[in-house]
Amino acid sequence: MSLNKKYENLIIYLIGPMEDDSMAEKVFETYAQALRSSGVAEVLNPCEQEKDKTGMNTTDAQKGIQNLRLGGQNDEVDRIYKAIWKVDSENVRKSDLLIAHLERGDRYTGTSVEGTLANIPNFLDMLTYQETDEQEYKNIVRPWLKRVGWCKPVYLITTSKTRINGTFVHKLVRASGGKVFHTMPQLIEHLKEIYK
Repeated sequence: MSLNKKYENLIIYLIGPMEDDSMAEKVFETYAQALRSSGVAEVLNPCEQEKDKTGMNTTDAQKGIQNLRLGGQNDEVDRIYKAIWKVDSENVRKSDLLIAHLERGDRYTGTSVEGTLANIPNFLDMLTYQETDEQEYKNIVRPWLKRVGWCKPVYLITTSKTRINGTFVHKLVRASGGKVFHTMPQLIEHLKEIYK
């Protein structure tokens, strides 16, 4: 990820909870359309990819997976989740930045995992190494993680940031170089200023 990249050339991955949210598809599409209309060429929308990942649309996927789980079809559930995480992890890796949408009461386990994947060095930097290992980490491992796409900002859109978990805000968003915004237009204006 480089701040030298122009706004219109960004690859943006939208993240956020889809489970238990009948409006998820509409929210993701509204955000994707706002970004595309503002000039971003490539927006990765997980709802658009859901049928390829699960064989079901966004609205039906969670109920379908729950029915499989309750029916004891755990091998099929495992297959579906492996397909989901293969695509989602690749989306994190190839994007320039992630935009999360969270509101008060949202469950966001998957969103937290994607934010963590986007910033693996952010977590590894805090570990204590022996002196020789620390040099190897700083000189080889961290630069490699960054080069292959595991170090990028996560932005958060929420109307209730005081009700969003502090670890998410401070370790996944702010520590990654991202920020919290109340609306997509505010975030778009910020990104256009950074990626001129």
